[in-house]
This record gives sequence, C-alpha cells and structure tokens, in this order.
Amino acid sequence: MAKGTVEFGADDYMLKPFSSRELLIRVDRLLKRQSFRPRADNADHAEHFTFGVLSIDIPKHEVSVAGKAIVLTPTEFKLLTLLAQRRERVQSRDQLLHDVWGYDGENGSRTVDTHMRRLRSKLGRAAKHLRTVRGFGYRFVD
Repeated sequence: MAKGTVEFGADDYMLKPFSSRELLIRVDRLLKRQSFRPRADNADHAEHFTFGVLSIDIPKHEVSVAGKAIVLTPTEFKLLTLLAQRRERVQSRDQLLHDVWGYDGENGSRTVDTHMRRLRSKLGRAAKHLRTVRGFGYRFVD
C-alpha cells in the first residue's frame, strides 16, 4: 500500500486506469473479509430513540410518553419505528404500505391514514412528531 493509506483507514487502493470488474471484485472481497454489517450508530439501524417525552426501545418493543408506557399494536409499533428511523424524510403512503404491510399498489392509502390517526391518538402530546405531508404521506420530525 502507498505510504500513509493505512493511517487514514484505507484497506486497499487501485491505480488508474482500472476495470469496473476489478473494482467490484475488490469491493466484494473487502465486504466478505469485514463480514459487513451496518453500523449501530447509523440512524436507520438505531435501536433506541428519545425525542423529547417520546421514548422508543425497539428490542424491548416498548414505547413511552413522559415515562408512561404506551400499548401499541405490532403494526402501529412498526409504523412508528420506521418513521422514527427515517426521521425528517417524507414517506409516501405507497412506501409505507410496502414497508409496513407488505402491500404493493395504491389500494390501501386509507389504511395508512387510519393507522396514523390511531397512533397519534395513543401518543397524545408526543404525536407532534408525526407530520402529514398533504397529498403525499408522512414524516417524523425531531
């Protein structure tokens, strides 16, 4: 390796010109060697969230508002955690139908709206984190 590359965290390097096939082979080899896993500190893979009075513990399947446990259905819990993991990013109704319910198509957009209404009702004052993006879907705001 070139001098200094290890100091900056490099595992490999390639000289130009290189083929895309060679690049893919090296990336594949690195991923296998590192037994690639998403980083735990990545927001999309975090297991615990706290947003003001709202607390979400994914492994324990627990949600609380101001220390009071909130009982959610499995679907409501999945919907809330997905939105929290993707916070600040708008999720279309179709995307939520696909990711939470496993549905494809536009037949059940009222399903998402109904579940969001129930979820907001259960969350009480913490429902302020769930925002509607009119005509499109929803997003979780911090």
